[in-house]
Amino acid sequence: MSGLSTDPRRLARTSGFVALFAVVLFATVGIVQIRIGTAPPNPRFFAPVEAGATTTAPDKPVAVWGAGVSDPAAVTCDWRSRELVPATISEVEDHVVVDDPELGAMTLIGTIEAGLARDVTCSGGGMTSFAFSYHQIGPGPSAVGIGFLVGAGIAALWALLMLSLTRPRARTPRP
Repeated sequence: MSGLSTDPRRLARTSGFVALFAVVLFATVGIVQIRIGTAPPNPRFFAPVEAGATTTAPDKPVAVWGAGVSDPAAVTCDWRSRELVPATISEVEDHVVVDDPELGAMTLIGTIEAGLARDVTCSGGGMTSFAFSYHQIGPGPSAVGIGFLVGAGIAALWALLMLSLTRPRARTPRP
């Protein structure tokens, strides 16, 4: 049996040094995540078609992007079945515009969710073509970064506590 597991003082001191390593690791990851969160979006588009044409939307929530959009609120999408059924577009607060090398300037219209793979068509608002990108679900990179920074703070407190409580004591000479 090792001496580390039998000496609680040494074990606590070691946990303090491990916590110092965690502070550096968590702070680095947190800062990187926050910087990624402030970067402009870089969506990967799929299924690009001309406005009014039909394409298949996957069974997951997707973001709808349009090229040449002058009025995002006027864009409508319809599910194609035996008859046209209006698709509900969840509006976004900020109609972000990204420049795609293949499709040109693409404006974020909103998100749709089919529940299952279905054919869809979108038109209106001056849109010339549209495409989808997978819509992020869950916290964004900035929120994850803040979580890591909070973790770094907790690890720093643990390291401070353990390293101060277990610091070597000065030996006093015996008379």
